[in-house]
Amino acid sequence: MTALVLPTLDLYDSWAECVAEYEPGLLHGSGNWNLPEALQHDTDRDTCETLVALLRRQGREWDPTKVPSDYWWITEGDEVIGFLAIRHRLNDFLLQIGGHIGYSIRPSRRRQGHATRALGLALRRAAELGIERALVTCDEDNLASAGTIEAQGGRLEDVRDGKRRYWIETARPEGDRAEIARLVDCFFDAFRTGPDLDERMDALRAAMLDGAIIVQTCGTEPTAYDVEAFLAPRHALLTQGRLTDFTEHATGGRIDVFGDIAQWFGGYAKSGVLDGAPYAGRGAKSIQLARTARGWQISAVAWDDER
Repeated sequence: MTALVLPTLDLYDSWAECVAEYEPGLLHGSGNWNLPEALQHDTDRDTCETLVALLRRQGREWDPTKVPSDYWWITEGDEVIGFLAIRHRLNDFLLQIGGHIGYSIRPSRRRQGHATRALGLALRRAAELGIERALVTCDEDNLASAGTIEAQGGRLEDVRDGKRRYWIETARPEGDRAEIARLVDCFFDAFRTGPDLDERMDALRAAMLDGAIIVQTCGTEPTAYDVEAFLAPRHALLTQGRLTDFTEHATGGRIDVFGDIAQWFGGYAKSGVLDGAPYAGRGAKSIQLARTARGWQISAVAWDDER
């Protein structure tokens, strides 16, 4: 699961591998610019230790030459997969170009939904800091980043100096989005091999509204399932040995909320070993949700695969 953790020397090896994947100058959200220029792409342990100490002071100590900022490492498990910075206020440069939140995902972990989830977590932290509207920017031609920002409710104000400038409300709509994102993760997480499969499928059952339907297209006449008719054959496939090392995950998506209804629409990827042969695919899913007395629940899912 995507998480934000404070920089720590305990993750040095993974941090070094992460930094090494980036091209110089593209470590957005890392805070490496606080180091002398000659060390900004260095990955030795002493450099990491110096950087961790610097970053942990940024949000606590007043420096009139810098905007107070929180720095986080984006992780999945014990792997550092990116960097994120939250600026507590905007100076002239940040208002025009940089924004409140800057982040990046290491090249090998992109298109897996981590940027969208990390931005959602950062918006929660921004709300805790009293930032009611967060400015998030991206290059004008970076459509993937634009999609990430829009998926978290970003509304485009304008384009300045080649940067798209989006504003995101950090109040209740983001709280709804965080809960919806958790349910989307719950859906994808149910369909991977592993010892806790039954628990994950039970969690998905609890997330589904009574009477929910799942519709498969994939180039054939659409087939509609109720929850149990959908889960049973997939449980068998994941436990009887034909399909091993299987996982599927979102590669990016957009959340739209209106009152008590919402939808997530986005891409996904899957991979594993089926009958002894490597298996992979991509497609898109549409997940519909409704707010109930129990909170948000999934009311319908439809998907189609690339072919």
